Amino acid sequence: MAREILKAAKAGGSTQHRISGLEDEGGWILIDLDWVVVHLFVAEKRVFYDLESLWSDAPRLAFTPQERVAMRGSIDAPGLTGSIPGY
Repeated sequence: MAREILKAAKAGGSTQHRISGLEDEGGWILIDLDWVVVHLFVAEKRVFYDLESLWSDAPRLAFTPQERVAMRGSIDAPGLTGSIPGY
């Protein structure tokens, strides 16, 4: 799934990404594309961390695709490093 997400992001023009958790067996992969962060969990980790409840009171923001493009590169997330071979 992570490889397919990165392929689709690259095809859509995303050139910046960070990934954590791909090479270990932790059950949680985080993909930071600067304009969106993707979490991939095994079922047990998703239940344990329950991110939906953690962020349930956060405001929802709507934006257009043009605004999304403008936001690229404006978010800094140090500490998330790595790459997928062939990407």
